[in-house]
Amino acid sequence: MSKLWIGVDLGGTKILAGLFDDDFRVLARAKEATDAELGAEGVIARIHSAVAALLAEAAADRKAIRGMGMGIPGQVDPRVGKVRYAPNLNWHDLDLSAIVAPDWTWPVHFENDVRMGTYGEFKHGAAVGAKHVLGIFVGTGVGGGVIINGELYSGFNFNAGEIGHIVLHWRRGTQLESIAGRRYQMKRAKKELEDAPNASARSGRISTRPSCGVPNWRSCTSRKTRWR
Repeated sequence: MSKLWIGVDLGGTKILAGLFDDDFRVLARAKEATDAELGAEGVIARIHSAVAALLAEAAADRKAIRGMGMGIPGQVDPRVGKVRYAPNLNWHDLDLSAIVAPDWTWPVHFENDVRMGTYGEFKHGAAVGAKHVLGIFVGTGVGGGVIINGELYSGFNFNAGEIGHIVLHWRRGTQLESIAGRRYQMKRAKKELEDAPNASARSGRISTRPSCGVPNWRSCTSRKTRWR
């Protein structure tokens, strides 16, 4: 019986799940909207739905599944088995055990999503052969992962690499994520462009027609970002 593995990427906007064989070839994929406004129970139900759809698509034998890895966009503390804080999901001290479905009979490993992604690039992607790695992932927010001397670095409080919350302008409290993250860019586009999609939109085309009377929307928004 061939071994199967499941990977789940829980994002602030969408949930992606994949089924892999022992050579890490993708056998099936599933996608669900996160809809964080539904609360933790609603998001967890979406995770379970994505995994169920994945297994159904591949007609996978559950006995062949050897484990699952799940990336969570927040501070995952394995010492106490909790998500300490996931800002884009509004989770606080959520028990990791609450995420595990009753019919998941395989082991589940939880980690910060960007640290997990950085380690994936280190083992199988762009950072293969590197000794030290800094991974930066831009999505709903901005996250970072660090590998030092070939080992994933979590920091004393399992929060290492969270560069998205670095304050770039101390008087205004401007964080990197509030400039580069998708959620904040959409809110900003809504403010600047009269026909922009709303901040909760998951996809769509943003018009380049500015509402500020200048011929290029980049000129319009760049003026707003000057710091004095």
